[in-house]
Amino acid sequence: MNSKPVATTGSTSFMALKLETIKAELDAVLLKADPSWAPVRQAYWNRLQEVGLPKARGEAYTWVPLALLQNVNYADQASQMAIPAIPKSMVQDWTALAQGETDFSALLPALLSTSPIILDVPFLPDWQDIHFGASNVYTHNIINIPADAKVRLHWASSAPNNGFSSERLDLVVAEGAQVEVYEQSDENLDQVSLRHTRIQIGSKATVSWLGLDCGLKLNRSTIDAHLAGAQASIQFRALSLLDSTASSHRRLQVFHEAPDCSSDQFVRHMLLGSSQASCASQVEIKKNITGSKAHQLINSLLLSREAKASAKPTLLIHNDEVVASHGTTCGDLDTTQLFYLQSRGLSAPVARRVLVSAFVQSLFDAQASTQASKAIAVKAMATLARRFQ
Repeated sequence: MNSKPVATTGSTSFMALKLETIKAELDAVLLKADPSWAPVRQAYWNRLQEVGLPKARGEAYTWVPLALLQNVNYADQASQMAIPAIPKSMVQDWTALAQGETDFSALLPALLSTSPIILDVPFLPDWQDIHFGASNVYTHNIINIPADAKVRLHWASSAPNNGFSSERLDLVVAEGAQVEVYEQSDENLDQVSLRHTRIQIGSKATVSWLGLDCGLKLNRSTIDAHLAGAQASIQFRALSLLDSTASSHRRLQVFHEAPDCSSDQFVRHMLLGSSQASCASQVEIKKNITGSKAHQLINSLLLSREAKASAKPTLLIHNDEVVASHGTTCGDLDTTQLFYLQSRGLSAPVARRVLVSAFVQSLFDAQASTQASKAIAVKAMATLARRFQ
């Protein structure tokens, strides 16, 4: 990684989600940031003013409880990242990229992180494991995966007790590479987390994503995946295990931009207490892009009268030569299945635990088994066991 940590003093700050306070943060960052990145920040600031702040009726934030974002307390940047001068070509590319951004959570970390953290992964014939997470309140990671490499990325929980974090990951996957992403959010009802990921997948490259959210005050994750090369593929699996007042919201967008690509999305929510979860998933297959395969499935299990779930799988298909499906379910446990288990001698609480465990485990059964995926499955089942003691 071509970056070096530089210690600074930390303090406690308060931020209201208003353009003027974001501009004040930006002015403070510009005083200590690499000046070569200033044109990019200006482009992102201009774009943020065009896009505006999250709106209650804006499609991207339809189900997100915006009251939780109006005011956030957080610890000020405890450390900063200093990097060498950024190549002019990269500055030009990122300035142009800003014009296509449409989501607040994509703009904020690119705007306010002191410096992007750039990692050019070296090629090795064997699998490599890379661990990363929120180094500051605002963190922007740019990771480039070389051709034919095999890389596991472990995205840890946001820094504990910050109160607020905003992270962005830009992942560029070259031809023939294999990438596995393991994203986790630990249970923390004091934490507000915004995460945005932009993925570009080259020809014959594959990305497999497995996410586990155990319950934050507010967790919003957006993913824009571009299948840019022929025969590229992405498989997305995510599970939210929420209790109390936890809130989890995902927005997934997959763009089929080359022929013979495939995408598969499988999201499950298990909700207790007054928790709420949403998933807006959209696949767009461009005109004249043939041989595409796209599947979406969102299942929400509501185990409390106060729990809420929303799902919106969408397919935008601009040609006929595709294989595509989408679906969603929402409700309590199946009473017929409960009756069957009880008729075999199980008590009602035990029967419920069996069905809930099967609901969770089946998501992992659909995932290729690795040591990392097994660890996430163990954590999910342990969280489940604790909540159904």
